[in-house]
Amino acid sequence: MTIMNVLAEKIATLQQGVPATPVTEPAEVASEPTPTEPVPAAVTPATLTNREMMDLLIANLSADTVTDYVRLDRLVDKYNTLTNDEKSLWQQVQGQFVKNAGYWDFVTLNDVTYSSLDDQIDYNGIDTATIAEHVIYSAKVRSDTNVVVILRSLRAIDESATKVKDEPAEPETHDTDDRLAGKRVMIVSWFGQSAGMAKRRIEEYGAAVDWIDTSKIGEGKVNDMLWNDKYDLKIVVMNGSHHHTVWEAYEVIRKDPELNVRVEANPGVTTMLNMALDLAD
Repeated sequence: MTIMNVLAEKIATLQQGVPATPVTEPAEVASEPTPTEPVPAAVTPATLTNREMMDLLIANLSADTVTDYVRLDRLVDKYNTLTNDEKSLWQQVQGQFVKNAGYWDFVTLNDVTYSSLDDQIDYNGIDTATIAEHVIYSAKVRSDTNVVVILRSLRAIDESATKVKDEPAEPETHDTDDRLAGKRVMIVSWFGQSAGMAKRRIEEYGAAVDWIDTSKIGEGKVNDMLWNDKYDLKIVVMNGSHHHTVWEAYEVIRKDPELNVRVEANPGVTTMLNMALDLAD
C-alpha cells in the first residue's frame, strides 16, 4: 500500500467518524556501502554570474524568506565601501526640461533622456509649476537606479553658446619640455573640447596620448582597455563616461593599482596635465 493510499484511507475514516487504525509504515533499511563502493561526488549547481545570483535573491525575497536576509546589511556596507557610493554612483549632470506628450523629460547636455513618465525624475521639492523649458538645471544621477535628482536651476540657455560653461582658452605661449618622453596616457571622456585640449597639452611634454571618446566607442571595448598595461596613466572622466565604465575603473583600481587608473568627476585641462606630469617624478 502506498503512502498516498494510506492518507486517503485515513481521511475517509476520519470523515466517517470512525477511529482510524494506526498505520505503521515499514522503516526503510539503509544499506551500508561496501569498502569498494565509490563515494558519490557532490552535485555542483550550474555556475551563476553575480548578476544572476542577485536577480535570484531579489526574486526569492518575500515575507516568508525575509529572515534569510538578515546579513544583507553586511553586503550593502561592503558594496558601499568598494564603490565609494557618493563618488561612483552619483554623477553630476546639467540639462534642460522638454515637454513630451504632456510629461516632462529631462535631457542632459550629453543627450541622455530621463522621463517623468517612467518615474526617472526626482524633483527634489521643486514645484513642477515653476519648471520652464530653455533653462539649464543642475542635477545628479544615481547610476544604479537611473534616477535623476534635480538640484537647482542655473540660467536660461544662451542660444549662441554651445555649452553652459566653456573651457578656458588655451594660453598662447607656455614653457614645455620632454619630461614625459616615452610615457603613454589614455583619457576616457565624451567631452571633446576638454579632452582634446588636455591631449595636446600633455603631448607637448613628450607623452603619447590616446583620447577614448565614449560617445563613439562601445563601453565593452573601453572597459577592456582599462586593463591594458601599455599605458602609464589612464584618466577616466566620471561625468564623461558610462556608469559601467566608472565601475570597471574602480574595479581595476581595487585589483591592480599598478595600472594607474585615476577617476575624476570633471577634471579640467590643468588637472589632467598635472596628473600626467606626476609621471615624471
